[in-house]
Amino acid sequence: GQRLSPPLNIRHPLPPKA
Repeated sequence: GQRLSPPLNIRHPLPPKA
């Protein structure tokens, strides 16, 4: 089976796009 990778933004939120 294929395991869905958990969203990384849960651990470390993405930096604001300036």
